[in-house]
Amino acid sequence: MSMIHEDQVQQAKEIVTAHNRATPTMLERLMKVHYQTAVTILEELEKLGVVGPEIGKLGLRAVL
Repeated sequence: MSMIHEDQVQQAKEIVTAHNRATPTMLERLMKVHYQTAVTILEELEKLGVVGPEIGKLGLRAVL
């Protein structure tokens, strides 16, 4: 992982499973990170099988 840390990925995993939804904006607000960082974290969660691919233009992802 380049710009993101393992603890950020773990925190994001806890957030998306607790809220049963995953969007960059939600992570941006709750984790207090930049939007692009939130996107990168969600991409990492997708690689790990925590969330599905992006649905539509708003960045919504299904929590698996």
